[in-house]
Amino acid sequence: PRAQGKGIPEAFVASEEKEDPKSGGEGHPSHMEAAKEVLESFASALTVMEPHNFKATVGTQVPFYFEAVVANSHLLGIAQILLANPNSSAAFCDALLHLVATRLPEVGPGDPGQAGQWGAASNSPGHGGAGAHF
Repeated sequence: PRAQGKGIPEAFVASEEKEDPKSGGEGHPSHMEAAKEVLESFASALTVMEPHNFKATVGTQVPFYFEAVVANSHLLGIAQILLANPNSSAAFCDALLHLVATRLPEVGPGDPGQAGQWGAASNSPGHGGAGAHF
């Protein structure tokens, strides 16, 4: 079953149900603890992929992952693990930057000519001078 018509499996969408206090207990992880462990294991498995395989599989699914994180913030833990691991950090960061770059028109200024004004402001007195170029 899919949630919210966005193609996100229901398992990845935050549930409004309260956790049953009886489900935890000694030696038995709660539903949330078990889900967190599964997500951490999944993310850890992704960190051992070769960079070209990572880009081909995970990199192409970053827009889907982004929408899933919007629906359930618990999935952000996957990104934290991928970005913290030196084996996957560069490839995942590349995929995230590509997503941001493709969606920049959605969040950027309405007038593309304003971008040129930022450069002019950095050279004016009181705005960092010549040393403020990035």
